[in-house]
Amino acid sequence: MRLGRLLVLLLVVGGLAFWTYGLGRGTNALGDGISAEEADRLKVQAATARAESEKAASVLSTAENQLAMEKAAHQQLAAQVQSLTAENARLEEDLAFFDSLLPSGPASEGLSIRRLKIELLPPNQLRYRLLVMRRGNNAQDFKGSLSFSLAVTQSGKPAVLSFPGKEDKAEPFQLEFRRYQRIEGILTLPDGVQVKNAQARVLENGKVRVQQSATM
Repeated sequence: MRLGRLLVLLLVVGGLAFWTYGLGRGTNALGDGISAEEADRLKVQAATARAESEKAASVLSTAENQLAMEKAAHQQLAAQVQSLTAENARLEEDLAFFDSLLPSGPASEGLSIRRLKIELLPPNQLRYRLLVMRRGNNAQDFKGSLSFSLAVTQSGKPAVLSFPGKEDKAEPFQLEFRRYQRIEGILTLPDGVQVKNAQARVLENGKVRVQQSATM
């Protein structure tokens, strides 16, 4: 469609140039003289052609702007679909989690870690997600903390990294909930570290209550 419009525009401009050339010479294509009335008529046609050319250029510009707006709207819609897909996956996880809260027998008190997931984010970050839940009849909220231990290879040698470290803020690792708490965050790793597996621990009064591991 763009090529077609450009072709029409070029033909109009070409015709305008031809008429202008004819007016400048004062002769027609056959070389015969033309009357003043014919010259006036050609001038009117030239002005009309010029106006049509400007109108075609304006229409083409408007069409291009509309196309750009539609493209931006399409990209925004695609981003919304991606966001809704991720939210739907999260809701399905929550549904499965709540189903797991329904005991098949007598409920026993205790903590557990569900669905620990880790994912590397280039160049040197690790994203984690997990659910911590507590079963049984509990009148008070659980208050504790979360820690991570990563088995890594650093400079070709095995090593262990612990989070939170001395420079980490304690707030993201604090836990307080009645039934469950969903936790997600990002750990920043030293350069050149390769993670093999991660272990999450839930602590209460400095003692480990429950732990779970995940392998890359």
